Amino acid sequence: MRTAYQNAPDELVETPIGLMIHNDYQPRTFYPDDIYRLTNELLDRCLADLIIGRVTDENLNSGMLEILLTDLFKHDVGRAKEIAKSFLTEKVPEYGRERDKAIVVACLLANYPDNSSWSVLWSAVQQDREFGREVLESIAFQSAHHGQIEQKIKEDYLAELYIFLTQQYPEIKRPEHETQELRGIEAQILGEFDAVRMWKDYIPQRLQARGTPEACHALRKMIRKLPEQKDQLQPTLLEAESLARRNTWKPPKPEELLQIVLDQSKHLVQDGHQLLHVLIESLKRLELELQGETAACRDLWDKDKGKDNLFTPIDENAFSDYVKRFLERDLKSKGIIVNREVELRRSYGGSPGERTDIHVDAVLKHPNGDTYDSITVIVEVKGCWHSEIQTAMQSQLVERYLADNVCPYGLYLVGWFNCQQWDNEDSRKKQVPKKTLDEARIQFDEQAQRLTSPASIVRAYVLNAALR
Repeated sequence: MRTAYQNAPDELVETPIGLMIHNDYQPRTFYPDDIYRLTNELLDRCLADLIIGRVTDENLNSGMLEILLTDLFKHDVGRAKEIAKSFLTEKVPEYGRERDKAIVVACLLANYPDNSSWSVLWSAVQQDREFGREVLESIAFQSAHHGQIEQKIKEDYLAELYIFLTQQYPEIKRPEHETQELRGIEAQILGEFDAVRMWKDYIPQRLQARGTPEACHALRKMIRKLPEQKDQLQPTLLEAESLARRNTWKPPKPEELLQIVLDQSKHLVQDGHQLLHVLIESLKRLELELQGETAACRDLWDKDKGKDNLFTPIDENAFSDYVKRFLERDLKSKGIIVNREVELRRSYGGSPGERTDIHVDAVLKHPNGDTYDSITVIVEVKGCWHSEIQTAMQSQLVERYLADNVCPYGLYLVGWFNCQQWDNEDSRKKQVPKKTLDEARIQFDEQAQRLTSPASIVRAYVLNAALR
């Protein structure tokens, strides 16, 4: 056979081409005395590489293409990928032989994944979702069991894949009153898509196992795009963040350890729980400043003109700004957190003048300044007169801010201004709950405990802002 190829290479290659075309050669058909396989085994080079460029488009069916490219992938992956990508044109064919060939090459590219090939494949999936379903259903079983796609392509592509699978293959909810016919239909649908759903369910765990900051970003993207999945994905994100920090952890420098030993106010922050603790300790220092020997609480009050010894609290936005400025001085300027850089920012709500929360980020950065790990706590600030003071911890902090920001750590800060010097003519005073400072602290602490779950870790602090 090798001698025949050396003496008459064109004739030797044209013979299996003719037989394959004549017999409509397909990959999963048994052929006795299979001329292609026999020739391929006896040659000392890949027969597919010799054949594939000689078959005209009208004669190259999807079955032949699958056989030839499968063999070529085993011998020359780079060349096979370039040929495969050439079949995924700018517009996915809508029907017929060309569409069948596009599905074949997409499946093969998925079985030999890399970022470049996946980008081409995913562009076709986004262009034609039905095409995407056909391809992903074909590879789902193998992908679910081997997980090589999750190992080879970048994390953001996996997020897009998970979002697509979730949207295209929603979980089927069992009807409350179902007939035997309905149960049969449901079983058939579930059977058809079991492999797809199984693959989809493996993706978050395989992202978590990567243990990279990029995997954490991908999981956050999945939660943002699929808010209904937050309760399911949030524990995976927390584990992924913990693993990523272990993998990227750098031991504290000797001078950092020395700072902690010499100054008990200094802290190392490795997770959101520790950042919450640091924030509450900082707010306690703010309270000491407000209520200390040279009390600063007067800064939070406006003097009523023409009324001796009567005051009104500054508005809620100004109070929030005051807290933010203190946190910047206390945490950022004084270097309370020794192993991370502290960043504080305000959010702005949708209604005119509505300024909502304070974001406190404890970050690690690359030398070029890019953040590669960030721990965030969202601080929701309320004056004690707010009309939703009793419910906003849940309705705003947990269900709005923590949900919208894919952040599980929240601090509900209440400024407690109730005192005799507060002018009774200020309408806000009548809205303050009839509680003492201590009772308010107990109430909001208990509420925070009730609202804490794996998806939302909530703490409360009632700050004494009253005049003495």
